[in-house]
Amino acid sequence: MADDSPVGNRLSPSVVPEHYDLTIKTDLANLTFSGTALILIEVKEPVKEITLNVAKPLKLKNAVLGTAALKTESLRPCTSITLTPSLERATLTFAGGEITKGKVKLALKWSGKLESSMMGYYASAYPLKDEGGTGYYGLTQFEPTQARRAFPCFDEPSLKSTYNVTLLSRTNTVSLSNTNSTSTVKVGSTDVQGTKAKESEKWKGFERDDVRDEAFFDGVVQSFKTVGKEKGEEDTEQIEGKTEGKTEGKTEGKTEGKTEGKTEGKTEGKTEGKTEGKTEGKTEGKTEGKTEGKTEGKTEGKTEGATSTPAKKSTQAFPDDWELVKFAMTPKVSTYLIAWANGEFEYQESSYVSPLTGQTIPLRVYATYDHIAQVGLALETKRRIMPIYEKMFDIAYPLPKLDTLVASDFDAGAMENWGLITGRTSVYLYDPKKSGIASKKRVIGVQSHEVAHQWFGNIVTMDWWDALWLNEAFATLIGEVIMIDEIEKSWKVQSSFISEHLAQALSLDSLRSSHPIEMPCPDEDTIQQIFDAVSYSKGASVLKMLANMVGQDTFLKGVSLYLKDHLYGNAKTVDLWVGISESSGRDVASFMKNWTQKIGFPVITVEETEEGLKLTQNRFLSTGDPTPEEDETIWQIPLEILTEVDGKAVVDHDTLLTSREATIPIKNAKTTNYKLNASTCGVYRTLYSEERLAKLGDEAGRAASVFELTDRMGLVQDAFVLASSGYAKTSGALTLISKLGGETENLVWDEISSALLKLANAWWEQPEPVKEAINKLRRTLFGPVADRLGFEYKDDDDVDTIELRTTSISTAASCGDEVTLKEYKRRFDLLLTKDDDSLIPSDLRSSIFSQSVKYGGEKEYNKILDIYRNPATPSHKQAAMSALCATREPELLKRTFKFVLSDEVKNQDLSAFFNGLASNPVSKRDMWKFFQDNYVEITKRFKGNFSIGSLVRLSFQGLSSEKDAKEVEAFFKDKDTSAYSKPLSQALDSVRSKASWLSRDVDDVYQWLKENKYIVQ
Repeated sequence: MADDSPVGNRLSPSVVPEHYDLTIKTDLANLTFSGTALILIEVKEPVKEITLNVAKPLKLKNAVLGTAALKTESLRPCTSITLTPSLERATLTFAGGEITKGKVKLALKWSGKLESSMMGYYASAYPLKDEGGTGYYGLTQFEPTQARRAFPCFDEPSLKSTYNVTLLSRTNTVSLSNTNSTSTVKVGSTDVQGTKAKESEKWKGFERDDVRDEAFFDGVVQSFKTVGKEKGEEDTEQIEGKTEGKTEGKTEGKTEGKTEGKTEGKTEGKTEGKTEGKTEGKTEGKTEGKTEGKTEGKTEGKTEGATSTPAKKSTQAFPDDWELVKFAMTPKVSTYLIAWANGEFEYQESSYVSPLTGQTIPLRVYATYDHIAQVGLALETKRRIMPIYEKMFDIAYPLPKLDTLVASDFDAGAMENWGLITGRTSVYLYDPKKSGIASKKRVIGVQSHEVAHQWFGNIVTMDWWDALWLNEAFATLIGEVIMIDEIEKSWKVQSSFISEHLAQALSLDSLRSSHPIEMPCPDEDTIQQIFDAVSYSKGASVLKMLANMVGQDTFLKGVSLYLKDHLYGNAKTVDLWVGISESSGRDVASFMKNWTQKIGFPVITVEETEEGLKLTQNRFLSTGDPTPEEDETIWQIPLEILTEVDGKAVVDHDTLLTSREATIPIKNAKTTNYKLNASTCGVYRTLYSEERLAKLGDEAGRAASVFELTDRMGLVQDAFVLASSGYAKTSGALTLISKLGGETENLVWDEISSALLKLANAWWEQPEPVKEAINKLRRTLFGPVADRLGFEYKDDDDVDTIELRTTSISTAASCGDEVTLKEYKRRFDLLLTKDDDSLIPSDLRSSIFSQSVKYGGEKEYNKILDIYRNPATPSHKQAAMSALCATREPELLKRTFKFVLSDEVKNQDLSAFFNGLASNPVSKRDMWKFFQDNYVEITKRFKGNFSIGSLVRLSFQGLSSEKDAKEVEAFFKDKDTSAYSKPLSQALDSVRSKASWLSRDVDDVYQWLKENKYIVQ
């Protein structure tokens, strides 16, 4: 007999599900749900018991086991249920003992509460249309390990099954699932009359079958025990009872087994540089767009027996009238991709014709009435990209429809559920008259990312979470870069990838506390914390580097081969390398091994010699001090050496650095115009001598430079990162950017803005003359650009002009440019006095709101608070959240801190307030104190929610001294940090990195500012 106990952190391979028949009843009046499942299981060898995943708030009621070739007398009631909350597992034994090899059917019955947890099956709130008050709808969020909160299941990505979903819901509501509905049957009343009603009467409306018969619905297992305890809780008393109940050729029992455990969620994991480096001087959408629809996209959570805030009771009246909606069977799919929803939804619809099958596939976007008018762009994006994806992969979309549901409460940015995509209002709503270009880019980019998952992740799924990057890196590269480049060429996404993804990836991966792309995942805590910029953005960066090396068409051909070889199955990283090796004829696995399996990335030091360029690779760290043990990896690095020949750029695409050191022959290297990492497509930094960096700056500043846009972006980024990490002096980086005043491309100015903001944020506690000198430098660079472009956005402006205007004006405002601030005041005063926002451009909204509150008083603050409470679009709300954190007035800051934990702030939005308060120099230390003072409340409120990692990180990441780091360590010393250990360590590394930068270069920066007359004495 096989031992069915789990193997390590995995369920037993002896018991494998093949098909789930699920029925879920949703009671929106009482905010509860109940369900039954009939699971077809293959028992590969005899076992004593069956173990599967169950987690709070789900409560198991009954279980019965039958054979696939069912006979009534063969039904075997459950005799005991053992719950292990810390592992989120339930172990079931059945009458008759051993379960023999073969096919069996497992029937299960359970109930639960619709909480506001944003995990599992949960309740989302919205304002009722006519009668006022609050209404609720139910929707699911299962990735990575939250399906077990909604139905008992074998909750691992490799345990794929087919599904039939049936939803029992109140009439006049809309029921949605992964596939199309095939029938709707009126059920009528399900109310139970009297207090002595049989258990089965409470299950009116649920269909009966050979296993889920009347006796099954009437029975409740009574023998259970709970083993162990949840984190932070006392040992749970072990309870055992006997099975009793009515029998019809079998023994029935009752189980009221509480299931408390851990569940995880997505990580919108952004790096330190994303939140800190791009808070000011950016567009309204740049700040908010970087924290959603990604990796924080997918931040980021996990439920350790989550005690979520219960949803408040709905004020909506529902009749006792029900209907049963059946949905078509799915293909084989992992549990985390199953989805359903029920509520008063409206929709817009479209369709596309498959270029491969000729079939018409319906497309819809659902939302509540208050949001439905703004879903048009999300719908149109799906219509445009679906046929392109089919041709790109040479695989037809396999489901009968593709819906998107816009959610009012959503922890991650968005989720790729197969056939029923879900996501936040801020990533799916767009008003062409009131939303700016950043909002448009976000909606199109997020929708494209989630649609890409319909192939990457859904048709082919990673075998285990250590290969999460196979899903997320592909959806990032293909969905946010290759596809967008296809449909929106003017957006220059191949170039913006450098700031949107490469910079964020290398910022996180430069920390000692980073992790490899392929990250071992021994437990749910670890799984939760890898939804970050390494899995998403570094993964996408190494894939883009590979695509550049073999050619994009060859790369996509290999991807198609990979998908076709594993249709409806699971895959590992090596399987992808096989496909691309077949298409390219190269040994891809050897080339990519250290890029995905080792932590970190290299910095190449360039030394000019008589023979050419002597190149040395070492591991890069944000503190510039890797130990020999940390510096053992040798990467295969595409050098992409650009040289100028007869006034033109010539690039060597073939040479790799595969050893610690090598010399590349270049004649007259000291006088030749050259640059490594042409187009900035390699995942590494390049360290030049101070003299060579100055020459590169001269070349980059020339009007007819041989360095293209991506080269100039990479030069700025490398120079400042290397300086902040101790590999070079900050003065050299400042000299470089001072030569770029004639730059015309927005993306280069975006890099300059981010670099100088990073400097200002690290120097935030330096003497006022130094801080003012840094701001003067910023004004000197960006003021002329702002003056040239002016405030007026024209209908025929191209995207680059719109974004450069926004970047330059908002940067000038953030560093105190008097002319800009005077114009801001004039425009905001019209809103303040006449409620007229016609003078506030959509793309400058966030900057104008924040600066108006920063330099204003209570009137400005109250106006922004009104906008927060009644936002015209999600962008208005995001801008208002930032502005409420921007005040310098102590009393107004107190109001914001008090407001943060009030009922008016949704759980999903708390991180935006933390980010704003941690970015304001006046409130940085108050933010850390606030977190400490409210630690118990915050951790209780967000227990199990992925946002806890972001909240911990943001609470102190803006600090910049070793003393600060030690105080943070002391505070967390006696805390259980398992749910956020990675963000905690990474934020501490970030603080120490800034502290080291300051200790090295305070005098260097002061001298440069003085010599260049930004400090006047």
